[in-house]
Amino acid sequence: MARKQSDYLAALLADEPAEALTNTPPVPAIPERPRGTTLLNRETALARVTSGEVRQVTQLLLDPARVRIWPGNARIYRDLTEEGCRELIDSIIAEGGQKVPAVVRRLEGDATHDFEVIAGTRRHWSISWLRTHSYPEMQFVAQVANLDDEAAFRLADLENRARKDVSDIERARNYAEALKSSLRQPPDPNGGAAQGIKGLVV
Repeated sequence: MARKQSDYLAALLADEPAEALTNTPPVPAIPERPRGTTLLNRETALARVTSGEVRQVTQLLLDPARVRIWPGNARIYRDLTEEGCRELIDSIIAEGGQKVPAVVRRLEGDATHDFEVIAGTRRHWSISWLRTHSYPEMQFVAQVANLDDEAAFRLADLENRARKDVSDIERARNYAEALKSSLRQPPDPNGGAAQGIKGLVV
């Protein structure tokens, strides 16, 4: 993935724009009482997290059955197969679990699902398959992001652009659905065009 896309992807997953930490002043050395260094380092690290200088990313271990696929994703879930996901399945087994987290967002008002997948459809399918084929302990690893539909579309589109196994037909269908979705949204109260994904599809 190009650096520009990678930087934008990171910005989407952050609650606020990330700040460069290259000019962070070094932590003063403590010349005496070296036995307290570890405790001081821990306190410094906690202080940096609390101040927002360092952002913690929480990864959840989820039951894939409680996670659905976002309808705006380009992949057609029902078309995924063991053969098509075989390399990913073997990698997950070899590494003892899923190492690269998917991106999900929380759902409200859905009695059967708690999250929906924005990016990581093949990982979800592969973990679900493994749980029914001798690996019931496998968990779906995911990072929760607070994304509206536009940001979710951008994120999923950026990830899928780097995937050779997403067909042109799937991409075209995805863009067409995005257009329909944006056209159904109410007009901009400031007199502009309808809000949403419409402006992203060219």
